[in-house]
Amino acid sequence: MQRGFDSGQDLKLARELKVRDRDDFHKLTDLKFVQSSAKCSIDESILLVLLSKLPDDKKVSINKLSELFEKGKEEYRFADTGEMPEWFETTLNDRGAVIHFITKNESIKKYGHYYSDGEYFETSKLRERDVVIDGSNVAYNSKGNAESKPYLKNIIILIHELKRIGFTGVTVIVDASLKHRIADADKLKELKELANYMEAPAENPADIFIIQYVKRNHCLLVSNDTFREWKLTDPWSAENIDFYRMSFMITGETVLLPDIKGK
Repeated sequence: MQRGFDSGQDLKLARELKVRDRDDFHKLTDLKFVQSSAKCSIDESILLVLLSKLPDDKKVSINKLSELFEKGKEEYRFADTGEMPEWFETTLNDRGAVIHFITKNESIKKYGHYYSDGEYFETSKLRERDVVIDGSNVAYNSKGNAESKPYLKNIIILIHELKRIGFTGVTVIVDASLKHRIADADKLKELKELANYMEAPAENPADIFIIQYVKRNHCLLVSNDTFREWKLTDPWSAENIDFYRMSFMITGETVLLPDIKGK
């Protein structure tokens, strides 16, 4: 309990993973999500997350990138002892290793490109990133909907707007209960043809899967939900979800996405 675990079984697992306490456990498991999808080491995962948070369409010198990377690694150091966790592994030991990683790793390409002649990393535009839509949230959010019913039409309009401004990789995740409430069920087939459509298992909130999807892929998220409740229980959401979330407004046939620059 002093280490923040709920059971002896959790403590046993923590010891096997060389984890000190609950906070340390969260940091490790969050990086494991990145490792599994990008096939990289612990410190490479930290650099990958860093690149995903850089402002879009910007040039960042390799010196500045190395500086940010060192600061990112320091966040994992224990404040009371000044030591790094036992599980922390270091593979990017110098600038050459950093350059090799951001040049060769396939997962880096969706965040930008490194130019050796100028020694800088140029981040991609937001529209070049994958995006996941909080389908249930979008279905309910439209101005002039006095009946407060969810409409698949809202999601379809949003997808068309995203594709119009250049997005290609679009995924929609919805609650299982949405199909029983929608006012325009006849549009479900059209929606599934437009994007990768995913439905959360029954009696499981879609938010869990949306957060995990963003955590694993570091993609953009379209939702007006601030995920306040999840921020209170999930340290990753509290620290990161706002970096990836984009708000929207739907009025009639018009979609406003203030976080995205015009094409």
